[in-house]
Amino acid sequence: MQKTLCALTGLLLTGALGALEIASCRPGTDGTLIQWKETAPAARWILIRRSPEKITAKNRIFAESFRFDARVGKALIPAGDGGSNFYLLSELDELGRETCDYRVQTGPVKESARKLTPVRFQVDIRSGKFFLVCPEIPLRNPERIVKFRLKTRDGRTVAEQGLSKSEFVLPSPVSGQFTEYTVCSVDYRGREAEAAEWFRYGDFPDFRISPVQNPAQNEDVELQTRYPLAGSTSRIGFRITNAGGKAGKAKVAVTGQSEQEISLEAGKSTVLSYEWKPEKAGRHQLRVDISSAADRTPENNHLDLILHAVRKPLHFIWYGAAADLIYATAAANDPAHWKRIGGLSLRITSRTTSAEPFRKMFSQADPSFGMQYDELGGDHMPEAYLAALREFRKTHPKVFIALWYIGRKPSPAIVRAVKDGTVDLLMPEIYYTWDRKIDGLKETIKRFRKLGILNKTVIGLGTAAGYAGWGTAQQHAEYLEKQIALIRKLAPESPGLAFYSSATLPGVKEKVDDLCRKYYLEEGGQE
Repeated sequence: MQKTLCALTGLLLTGALGALEIASCRPGTDGTLIQWKETAPAARWILIRRSPEKITAKNRIFAESFRFDARVGKALIPAGDGGSNFYLLSELDELGRETCDYRVQTGPVKESARKLTPVRFQVDIRSGKFFLVCPEIPLRNPERIVKFRLKTRDGRTVAEQGLSKSEFVLPSPVSGQFTEYTVCSVDYRGREAEAAEWFRYGDFPDFRISPVQNPAQNEDVELQTRYPLAGSTSRIGFRITNAGGKAGKAKVAVTGQSEQEISLEAGKSTVLSYEWKPEKAGRHQLRVDISSAADRTPENNHLDLILHAVRKPLHFIWYGAAADLIYATAAANDPAHWKRIGGLSLRITSRTTSAEPFRKMFSQADPSFGMQYDELGGDHMPEAYLAALREFRKTHPKVFIALWYIGRKPSPAIVRAVKDGTVDLLMPEIYYTWDRKIDGLKETIKRFRKLGILNKTVIGLGTAAGYAGWGTAQQHAEYLEKQIALIRKLAPESPGLAFYSSATLPGVKEKVDDLCRKYYLEEGGQE
């Protein structure tokens, strides 16, 4: 441990924020842990800058920066490119005003470089050929990846591809043998990421189904309804693939269903459909087992699928992309995804006084498409716009219409539209900025109940990063949990939640998504 780092105490700051004292700075394999002592009363945040050069007022904008709650007392700065780095700490108040002393900073700290993220590839079968498809590299390319390598279990490099053509076609299998392949990313310094997974390919049938337990993230599962009603029947489909190099037969067993026998050529798939009737609401598990004497990779022949049944229809609607979430039921993007899991692709539409734009936009035959009407209320008088929606309803009665509404007091016209079925679901925009009192939710819920439309209303919460204010991601998630818990407690007849938007602070949308499970689908949601 470098004494110069641990001896850095009494870091004097100018202005009202006072002084900040550093306790220690310890580099490790996961990053550098920095601890500070008591901060000034006015300090709300600690801003930590990192740079391979000494940090000055002129070059500070080029340094990496990280912000943490001042009250925590420590922070783990994630590993970077390695080498020697300098650190500079400063305090921020509630308004974001900063003070620091550029004369006193840690460094140089010798750090280990971050490990490259292992590659998760997809197996694609086209015209009888097997492809390993690499993930798309983000535009910013923070790890500075330059190419991918196709490797075998014994360490042999089979092929390399640049980022512009990120897929590999596998060689034809040798008779009676198999080979295990993986894809690794390579950065600009030639460092290679570790293998995340292996694909076994050879001269034998390989029946497989994805083991991912949640249907939203399992491409081999198809649902008629995302959350079927307890006591009712819905369809579930399982895609079985022969990912081997030879044709074969297999038996498929599903919990509560009769066993089926299938025969598949190499590289072919089939979807087996079943009727499922959950007897009660809550969490259920269905087991899928594939058995074949000729299959050399039985470890990919099983699925324990987690499903949830509900007492009444539930909606978890996101403004923005949300196909990566586990429990969401609808969003504006990725229509194929929402159709596969029995959800809704709700296209965002704007105000219009004519029904024709909607008729051109939506099909009468496909009920998996709908709209998020954005928005009415405020200065937007609803009568003319609702008249256009009523005209559209005459020709497209199956299209689901969810309406974003500004304010907590819906007009009589809005209430009529909800009650007569012009609008399927009302989503009032009740957005609170972090650390504000949420008592107004109680009156809002009472008002919608008194109007007789709470059973067709899901309250829209402000999940976007802007509503975090000066709060951290964790604080914003905790704040949103308070709102969700209160809504679930006071409005049990409300059929779900809506969220604006999926552009959250890191980890917030995933946390909120899991809160939907906690309060509406499992133990917290039992009425």
